[in-house]
Amino acid sequence: MSRTLFIRVFIGMIAGIVVGLFLGSYVLVLKPFSDAMGLLFQMAVVPYIATSLMHGLGSLPPQIAKKMIKSGWSFLLLLWIMVFASIYLMADLIPPAIQGGIGQSLHTVQDFISRFLTYILPENPFYALANNVVCAVAVLGVVVGCAIMHLPQKEPLLGFLEKINNTIEKIFYGILYIAPVAAFLRFAVDTGTFNHADFTEFLFFISGFIVLGLFLALFVMPLLLTHLTPMSYREVLKEFGFVSFFGFAVGHSSITLPMINQSVKRLSLKYGLSVKYGLAEDSMRNTDHMAVPLGFSFAQIGNLLMLFYVLYASFYFRIPFSWKEQILLPFMMISMSLGPSGLAQQGLSFLLDQLHFTSAASDLFLNIQIFTEHFQILLSSVGVFTFVMLVLFSYYQKLQINLKGLLVKLGAAFGVFIVAVVLVKHQIVLTDHYSNIYYRLSMRKVMTQFPEFVHGTPKLELAQRGNLAEILKSGVLRVGFNVTNIPFCYLNNSGEYSGFDMAFAFQLAKDLECKLELVHLDIYKLAEQFDAGDFDIVMAGLVMTEERLTRLDFTQPYYTAAKVLVVRAKDKSNFLNLEAVKAWEGVRIGGIGAYGLAAKRLFPLAQVTTLITEQSKVFSENIDAVLWDEAGARAWCMDHSEYVYIDYDGGLGHFFLAYSVPKGAFEWLSFLNSWLDLKKESKFTDIQENYWINGIPPPSNVPQWSIIRNVLQWVD
Repeated sequence: MSRTLFIRVFIGMIAGIVVGLFLGSYVLVLKPFSDAMGLLFQMAVVPYIATSLMHGLGSLPPQIAKKMIKSGWSFLLLLWIMVFASIYLMADLIPPAIQGGIGQSLHTVQDFISRFLTYILPENPFYALANNVVCAVAVLGVVVGCAIMHLPQKEPLLGFLEKINNTIEKIFYGILYIAPVAAFLRFAVDTGTFNHADFTEFLFFISGFIVLGLFLALFVMPLLLTHLTPMSYREVLKEFGFVSFFGFAVGHSSITLPMINQSVKRLSLKYGLSVKYGLAEDSMRNTDHMAVPLGFSFAQIGNLLMLFYVLYASFYFRIPFSWKEQILLPFMMISMSLGPSGLAQQGLSFLLDQLHFTSAASDLFLNIQIFTEHFQILLSSVGVFTFVMLVLFSYYQKLQINLKGLLVKLGAAFGVFIVAVVLVKHQIVLTDHYSNIYYRLSMRKVMTQFPEFVHGTPKLELAQRGNLAEILKSGVLRVGFNVTNIPFCYLNNSGEYSGFDMAFAFQLAKDLECKLELVHLDIYKLAEQFDAGDFDIVMAGLVMTEERLTRLDFTQPYYTAAKVLVVRAKDKSNFLNLEAVKAWEGVRIGGIGAYGLAAKRLFPLAQVTTLITEQSKVFSENIDAVLWDEAGARAWCMDHSEYVYIDYDGGLGHFFLAYSVPKGAFEWLSFLNSWLDLKKESKFTDIQENYWINGIPPPSNVPQWSIIRNVLQWVD
């Protein structure tokens, strides 16, 4: 590969960074072209892996192929151990995750194993080929290759596969010549869409990820090769740069295949990796055709760095792992190393879902992978090359093992790494996503205009309560609220009215072009307050119940929440089995207002106490558990880490939250139901739910920083 091409790719990277900084978000017009380049690089990878393995295995005698595959597993295990050891050392910087809730899914592990097998075993070979399931395609290639190996007259088939391989290799080398354009497009798009807020907030994770990638690629992998083979450290680093540069620059691991092929062939000839068995160059070519696709399929160790994200996400999203999950997690992550980075990202999303993370965890990784993916691909290409060379040197019995030197230098490298972790650990202060989250939320993040507040407005006459025409005539909307019901209705750190229902109250007053008056309510005297004309509507996380329906009218439910039990974290093991809790005679269960009534129906053998208190004082020594809605329970447990909530996978049923109006106010009720439909259709409901319930802010409307906008001011 010419030096000129390397220089052109490097120039493409620099030009992409400059253009991205200059144009900012305007580079998004280039994204379809960048994506098209990625698809072009992936186009030939999957069939090449299948046909190369078929040809490579089919061409070898069975005993030689068996020896080659057998030797590969020990080296693959060695690479996995090195990566996992480094990740867990770095993860020591992450504080323990606070327990915030339990999904109690008893089938997590079984489901993961079942799905994991679909990545490995080609149940439908055509699906695996069409959907780039690289690992399954590799297994298919191994199985077919072994079958060809035992065919009596296999030369015509091998010749056909040889021609296919030669054709695909020509495609690979042809594609390499557009690498400068691909590097330019990728870096332009990445730089232009660079999110400064994400980078600042997740600086620890991004820095840790990059340090892990460089430590393994520049120190650990070279030490393995230089102490297990006759290669020198300088030679190893030179080859590492050769095989990884294009993948790092373009952001696609597929483009590294021709570079690895070329490097392996050059080194095989240099070190005589065909002499031991008196093989001709064609036979050496067959071993290369087998080793490289195997390595590319199974040794993408850069993908294992996503374990560091899983461990960080456990802390950040307060989802601690059970002891079973902690043991199985490294084995679960092995599926991430099977195939290129794109497939690994799909696997990560599935894994996070199985571990009961919200979709926000997957979305977060996609947002910040702009900073990490290049280093992930760098380590993967280095890992594939290391694996292939170790397998070939072992196969031809050319290993030169310096075990003492390897252990000393690995010990020194990891020793320095450990000391650095210990020194840095006391300097790092990390906060998770939910630390004081609800009190940090502000109405100004989701609303741009606010209705006018009024205080002390005279009550409407009794005949006018809940009358839409009279509300519009008076210009005042009275809303009953309770500032202790997080996340629906409360005061934030700045003393501002906040919460899901408060946002709807503000929006309702704005749409009616009315002033807004907030009136404190007593949940045990709602009907009396309506009769007294205290308010027109209650918007305070109110639960619909049969008893309330006899005295009040409700809108359609605007939020459905699972019923959960909040218990002390130290006692959670006593409450994991729902049937056992229901049969537990004398267990003390409390509930505020309607929740207490629901607890009596759900747990007839329990001692149920209907609590008359605010959220902050919900627990006492006389209570073992509290029945709550999931949203409220989650918010409360976030501020009280000594408690957890258990949802029993929805086994307790659901609460329906709705807005309450005076009995018989049909016109007002009809308007509100239609209004709620409009809010749902306009995505207002989704935005408020994501923000107030899930803590996910709406997309920022602030334009991306760019030279053209912020320096030259050529555009607004």
